[in-house]
Amino acid sequence: MVSPENHLSPTSRRFCIDALNLAYWDSRVPSLRVPMTLMAQLLAQGHEARLYFDASARHRFPSELSIYEQLMQHPQHCIEVAAGRTADGLLLRDARATGASLITRDHFADHRRRYRKLIDDPTRRLSGWVEQGQLCVPGLMLEVLLPLTALEAWQALAPLLKPQTARPAQASKTSLPALLAAALLSIGLPRAQASPLVAPTLAPPTMEEVRFYTQPLVRARLRLPDSLRDFAVMQIAPTTDDPARFAVTLQFKAKAPFGGITQHTTDFLMKRSSSGKVWLVTMK
Repeated sequence: MVSPENHLSPTSRRFCIDALNLAYWDSRVPSLRVPMTLMAQLLAQGHEARLYFDASARHRFPSELSIYEQLMQHPQHCIEVAAGRTADGLLLRDARATGASLITRDHFADHRRRYRKLIDDPTRRLSGWVEQGQLCVPGLMLEVLLPLTALEAWQALAPLLKPQTARPAQASKTSLPALLAAALLSIGLPRAQASPLVAPTLAPPTMEEVRFYTQPLVRARLRLPDSLRDFAVMQIAPTTDDPARFAVTLQFKAKAPFGGITQHTTDFLMKRSSSGKVWLVTMK
């Protein structure tokens, strides 16, 4: 019997699973059976694995919604990207940053320019299919019988998942102060004291300046200065691969190439300077 404890060995691997893509491997009607069955197999073998879902995914599984919501209680293993973003971009970025392999039948045509080496590597992008009720992933030499229902797949997967942890709140008018306070407090920036019944607010200033030291193309395309001072932080959270680096969603204004001022909402990876007031962009 396989132990549910996932202690990585030297032969263990990391996998980023295109969950919504796999959900269609067995039928035109998507089901969580396929991604959950694959996840259970990988975790049982001692690998690390994570499912990536678009924000619209919850609407694709009306009969399995309760199971989907239980999956989302395990952010170490399951990610639903924010509305307006795609899971593909985050999946590819995480795979490249961590050395993980992808499991998908998608060829990521919209992302080839940035991730061509990863996408074209047959050892890093693994495909598969479902035939006669069996899930097959040749690159993993994996053939496993699919459960008849998503509930059975969930019952097999649940004991293998890590204990639940608190999930960061989604950015909103009410939750943003608490989200920012928790994220910045974790790296030593102060926040204002608040009563237990009121969401904590940040002690100003939070980010006084954002510098684009490693983003010359961004500066050139949007005619940005070397740094930004007029911007709003929409969302912030520490990255999984480097707690000192943060995924930050900024809303800012920039001069367009043909004149005029345009507003942008863009995701960046940032680290703070020693002063804590200046944040440096490390990747877009």
